[in-house]
Amino acid sequence: MFKSIFVPLNGGDKDDTALKTALAVARLFESHLECARARLTPEFLIWEGDVLDVVGGVVEGELITQLEKQDRARTTTALRSFKAFCEREKIVIADTPGSAGVSARWNELKGHQIAEFVWESRFHDLVVAARGLLADTDPATDFVGNLLLDAGRPVLLAPDIPPKTLGRTVAIAWKNTPEAARAVAAAMPILAQAETVIVMSANEDDESVDGHTRSAGRLADTLKWNGCNASAMHVNPDHRAAPAILERCLDLGVDLLVMGGYGRSRLRETVFGGFTRDVLLSSPIPVFMFH
Repeated sequence: MFKSIFVPLNGGDKDDTALKTALAVARLFESHLECARARLTPEFLIWEGDVLDVVGGVVEGELITQLEKQDRARTTTALRSFKAFCEREKIVIADTPGSAGVSARWNELKGHQIAEFVWESRFHDLVVAARGLLADTDPATDFVGNLLLDAGRPVLLAPDIPPKTLGRTVAIAWKNTPEAARAVAAAMPILAQAETVIVMSANEDDESVDGHTRSAGRLADTLKWNGCNASAMHVNPDHRAAPAILERCLDLGVDLLVMGGYGRSRLRETVFGGFTRDVLLSSPIPVFMFH
């Protein structure tokens, strides 16, 4: 069950899609939404993006004052968005989950944005984050990638356009790996409620089609034993697997894609492999991921 959902906000145009996507999940489980923005301390305001190299002649004290003003304005904008969202959707604002219905709370963190968001994520069942959440304040930040690597919680990536439904027709981008197996296990509360679950496999390079097909069929059987209306499907990609799977998802009306987060190495500076990177950058539907 996803009773507690963390929604990081940043006072930008990505906040609304994150809130609406989180609400789509919360309505399935009558969840509590913990919505927060991380206020930067002065040392992090200076450090982020090497700001001092950009502003030239502005003295440090004046620079900190300007950056603090901008940071306060973002927090105010994020809080207004949160309040307007709760009012519009008739969500009860409460410090703790209620006995019934969706509730929400505003929380203000202070420190480095990524570190604070990752820290907070570990106390919730699910994190819902918008693609490029911090890009306007730190263009170099791969925020979702950091969450996947460090939070230890499943991450739901909100698409650019919020979904009208979520969890009715679910696709699993299946590969016989520990990452994919953990993602499926983490997504079981959603899979159990779905009307249709499609296990999609796709061979890359010279991989065996038979091996992928057999593995996907085995997972579909396991999901059936758990009460899911599951079937398996093999997707033949022309070039890369991710675009082919995403295209098939759109054709079939899939409103959620479940997948593991794959990296090229186990180093802290993991660069995600091509499939994960393609999905992170371009998926038009919500993506449930677990690393």
